[in-house]
Amino acid sequence: MASSAEIHEPDEEHHFWYPIGDPTEAALVTLAAKLAGRSPRENEDFPQLQEFPFDGEPMRMSSVRRFPDGLRLAVKGSSASLLQICTRFYRRGEAVSLGEAERRRITELTEVYSRRGMRVLAFARLELDSAQTEYQREAVERELTFLGLMAMLDPPKEGVREAVRDAREAHIRVFILTGDHRETARAVGRAIGLQSSGESVPVVTGREFKEMDEMFVAELLSAHPAVIFARVDPEDKLRIVELLEDQGEIVAVTGEMESMTRRPCARPILGSRWVAEAMMWPRRRLPWCCWMIIFPPWCMLFVAVVAFTIICVKRCWLR
Repeated sequence: MASSAEIHEPDEEHHFWYPIGDPTEAALVTLAAKLAGRSPRENEDFPQLQEFPFDGEPMRMSSVRRFPDGLRLAVKGSSASLLQICTRFYRRGEAVSLGEAERRRITELTEVYSRRGMRVLAFARLELDSAQTEYQREAVERELTFLGLMAMLDPPKEGVREAVRDAREAHIRVFILTGDHRETARAVGRAIGLQSSGESVPVVTGREFKEMDEMFVAELLSAHPAVIFARVDPEDKLRIVELLEDQGEIVAVTGEMESMTRRPCARPILGSRWVAEAMMWPRRRLPWCCWMIIFPPWCMLFVAVVAFTIICVKRCWLR
């Protein structure tokens, strides 16, 4: 219910079922359809009255839906975020108090799946007062009933590991900036070869990053050939780019570039769209995060020429 994606049956233009919207959201809708027989008319049968969109803090989204027997709030997000607002959970079909033992168990399961490189989402619900027509997020996202966890695997695409290796051999530093869990980001870093033998890649969460002073962050960025930033929001990503530029680095961002520009404060990274397009073809991008590529000044001319050549070849080939 807390999803804006849709899946549609095959038609004249599609030979198979096809999604509309975010791929992760579509995967959730597909799972619901397979497990519970989700109706394609669900959005019409149970209309959404209000939505609280996903935000960097808190890391969750909510949807107010109308059902025949009343209004309900459906919520999904990180397990840590939902545990802060849940007070009950289901045991043998009955809603009971969510105690510290259950909270520890949920946290442990999240860590286990995250270390396997899986993205973990938590789900919760709340019965609402049908007399109200509008709700405030702070007032309604409280005392929810925890429903469960879902872990999904979206491994790095073919060619990503080789792309990272080639970049490192060219003395191009590659950072990962993602909203995913620390352990998920660490596992993805290992999978794509971001960490060489005997080399330790620091992993910094968004909360830790916000508490660091400028001097400490500058030393961190300059001292390591690779850094992983997990649970970061668009403002964090922009701040990291600006700090690197202040050090005289030339930075390009590729991957989910819209995450860098979906906030009013965010600005596009000049020149990054060319570099991003060149790097994403013929290689596929790494899912759910953006890469930050830090080029030494001597190789920028080479990168610009290669990027321009690849784009020209790509466009001629597609004609």
